[in-house]
Amino acid sequence: MTPRQVIERLSPLVTPARLRRFWQVARQRTRYITVVLENLYQDHNISAVLRTCEGLGIQDVHVVETTNAFRVNEEVALGASKWLTIYRYGNVPEGPSPMRLCLESLRQKGYRITATVPRPDALPVEACPSDRPLALLMGTEMQGLSEEAIGSADLMLYLPMRGFTESFNVSVSTAIFLYALWNKIRSEGNLVWLSEEEQEELVAEWLKLSVRRADVILSWGEGENGRGAARG
Repeated sequence: MTPRQVIERLSPLVTPARLRRFWQVARQRTRYITVVLENLYQDHNISAVLRTCEGLGIQDVHVVETTNAFRVNEEVALGASKWLTIYRYGNVPEGPSPMRLCLESLRQKGYRITATVPRPDALPVEACPSDRPLALLMGTEMQGLSEEAIGSADLMLYLPMRGFTESFNVSVSTAIFLYALWNKIRSEGNLVWLSEEEQEELVAEWLKLSVRRADVILSWGEGENGRGAARG
């Protein structure tokens, strides 16, 4: 079943206002910026990052789980995770590392791999080029990014600090990086929104999440669906 068919079948089962909201949000989504989270282990940090991504319209989040499992705290995330597309990369016996799998996939899609590090040889965030889609790598709470991640990056970024503190909390850092990059990319005219086809795919997925027993409804025959949706 195509996304358009899913939308046609499930739209009558949500309020017009909710459907309009789905389309409004979908039109403000982008994949020009994406986030890679490497081994974050505190669920409140993970959840805060997801909430930031969702609020800024960043659709995709990539989670690398080499040593730590990905967990969401819904009291912090406030449901943000269900509106995002989350890709997870774990250890595969005798296979490439999760980080390598993640970065190879992103490079194939044209992303510039950008590591965040508190190092003087890195670029300040405001100097980041915006001519290509950008994948922002954020590391674990204590150690930061792994050497593999840093060594695989196309460039390194840092947040200039004005005090004695050398770095922010990872969820705060991610929010600052993303807000600065989003504004820079948009101001330079390079931000790309989702295509109409991608918007349809998202709205179809969001409808599935919002309609009770959507899987059962979508399994009905075409004729049965029309009558069933009208009754709903």
